[in-house]
Amino acid sequence: MQGLGNKKLRMENLNKKEKVVYLAKHDPFLKVEELAEKVGTTPHYVRTVLSEAALSLTKLREDYARKMERLSNSSSDRLLVDVLNTSNLEMMWSKELDRAIMNNCNNYQELVDNDNFQQKSLVLFNQHDPILVNTTFWLSAEGKVIQDINQILELNSDNIEFTSLMLEITEANYYLAEVLEIDLKDQIFKISRKIISDDEIKGVDILYLRSDNYQINLTGQDASLQLDSK
Repeated sequence: MQGLGNKKLRMENLNKKEKVVYLAKHDPFLKVEELAEKVGTTPHYVRTVLSEAALSLTKLREDYARKMERLSNSSSDRLLVDVLNTSNLEMMWSKELDRAIMNNCNNYQELVDNDNFQQKSLVLFNQHDPILVNTTFWLSAEGKVIQDINQILELNSDNIEFTSLMLEITEANYYLAEVLEIDLKDQIFKISRKIISDDEIKGVDILYLRSDNYQINLTGQDASLQLDSK
């Protein structure tokens, strides 16, 4: 991918030990075996390097989780796609899809089966490469159709809350694999949170991100959702 040039060059300039440290800090949810595979070494060597650098994957993951919590608090009135910082990538653009794209639709069956269910999905591209799918679906007030979720947020800002962010690693189903141009069951990142109104779940906001060549970094004291190439 053309957008990966700078990151690849940065990795090529690192020795094996530096690569282990770099990848552990930037993607703490990788297992030791996965770090070893990416660097081209053994799990034993990875554990030795992490120990010498006084790095703990568990601690790095906890730090990441705390940043996710701060991000939830600082972006409590915005959709995830509006929080996403893509300034490090080139020629970002998006396209709205004509159907909702998500994994595990059964988890949200009560919302989807409702007659007032509305949804939108869009895909973000870095130049020509699809890298992320954002799916938002919600329930409108009965008998009232609002096409834009942002209108709902604006009209009911005092009555809508978002739950804390949840980060998962999941497998792409057929539809996500097709849109993101990856293989079926490839691992992808999923960041999601529920939309609450009148103490009831009224919708869900989800980001699905390719994990092969892209990553999400939580940076800064207040934690910004920074999308980078690996």
